[in-house]
Amino acid sequence: MLQVDLTNDAVVRTFRFGSEIAPRNSYLNDVRIDTQREFAFMTDSGDGALVVLNLKTGKARRVLQNHPS
Repeated sequence: MLQVDLTNDAVVRTFRFGSEIAPRNSYLNDVRIDTQREFAFMTDSGDGALVVLNLKTGKARRVLQNHPS
């Protein structure tokens, strides 16, 4: 995922996800940004899960995988 400065279209930061966050059959989409808390939330419609990305630290975690919700 890229963080882009919209004033000049420059890439500010690149976030990379390993296979523990985005396994082979993942399809990450539908990104939502919480600008106050600096988190990004992405759905994985391939394997079925949510990815939570801390925009300050760059750490991500995968949640609700195989959950019936």
